Amino acid sequence: APKQNKKNLALTKELLNRKSETTGGVNKRRIMTGYREEAVKIACALLKNGEMRATDLINTFGCDKKTNSILYNNHYGWFIKIQRGVYNISDKCIEDLNSDFYKNLVNHFIGGKKNEI
Repeated sequence: APKQNKKNLALTKELLNRKSETTGGVNKRRIMTGYREEAVKIACALLKNGEMRATDLINTFGCDKKTNSILYNNHYGWFIKIQRGVYNISDKCIEDLNSDFYKNLVNHFIGGKKNEI
């Protein structure tokens, strides 16, 4: 088997861990990136369980090690900082997750067993 460089390994790992299908080469349409998918997973855990620490999201619900960064940067305006390291979801998050764009992914994460989003 040919050797893969670090960039190829990272890309392969991300694609294998995705839960949704992503169509490449689209224009003027939102696509489900790995980052966005992980943000949805975090939001679903918070939706199901209420405010939580990032470490609990990682250890209990298998969220990515980038969870701290996703919560802190809050690119989509989905997360509210309750206190240091503790977050919950915003009304904007609930509104966005109810849209058709996120429906299948939310069903995937919420529909799972407890402690498995």
